[in-house]
Amino acid sequence: MALAMILRNTSRSLVISKMYKPAVIIQTKRWLNPLWKENKKPLLSKPKIDQILKKDMSEDHSKMWFIEKVVSISLIGLIPYMFLNPGVKLVDDGVCLLIVTHMFWGLEACVADYVRPVILGKFIPKLTMLCLYLLCFVVAGGLINYNHNYRGISCTFCKLWDFEAEVDE
Repeated sequence: MALAMILRNTSRSLVISKMYKPAVIIQTKRWLNPLWKENKKPLLSKPKIDQILKKDMSEDHSKMWFIEKVVSISLIGLIPYMFLNPGVKLVDDGVCLLIVTHMFWGLEACVADYVRPVILGKFIPKLTMLCLYLLCFVVAGGLINYNHNYRGISCTFCKLWDFEAEVDE
């Protein structure tokens, strides 16, 4: 910000403006004329699009950010609803999938930020992402299996809280 103010105010300063005076060319040299006429392209031209290396990037990430926030906000309402109405399989499955999705996005950001190919090579970041995908699939599958074949996560947590209440009595 200080540099921007200095650069803005330098053109207004009388001292600096008197130091530099514009040069006026009265007569051009004859040997410069062919150079000006033959050289039609400037030396510092913009590079062509095919000369610029484009990196592979996906589209705009604002939609993904919005979806992540919707998932986070929906978890705030669904987790208490799950405990108020235990045993509803659809709610249990939805909460399980949203928790695993939320966990995946957080761990994926950590892997992308800290397991970089520049430092660790190309193989280790890909292996880490593969392990993350496998972990999330196993956790999601295990939670859905637990919801359908056993009590479900909402009934399990309610039973744990009831168990603590019975021990105190």
